[in-house]
Amino acid sequence: MSALRAVLFEWDLVRVYRILAASLAVYVTANYTDDFLLGLGVVIIVGAVLDTPRWLYDRYARPSDE
Repeated sequence: MSALRAVLFEWDLVRVYRILAASLAVYVTANYTDDFLLGLGVVIIVGAVLDTPRWLYDRYARPSDE
C-alpha cells in the first residue's frame, strides 16, 4: 500500500510537467489528425519536443553529484 500511496500522492514538478506534456500531445493528436499511425507519430514527436527543454535543464543547469 505504501508504494501505491507514493505513486498517487507524492507528485513533484517533473511528474506534473510530463503529465501536462503528454496530455497536450494527446489533445493535439485527437484534434488535428485523423489516422491512427499519423496520430501516434504526432504524439511521439510532440511529447519529445515538449520534454526536451526539461531534459536539457536537468542535464546542464543542475549541478551534478558526480
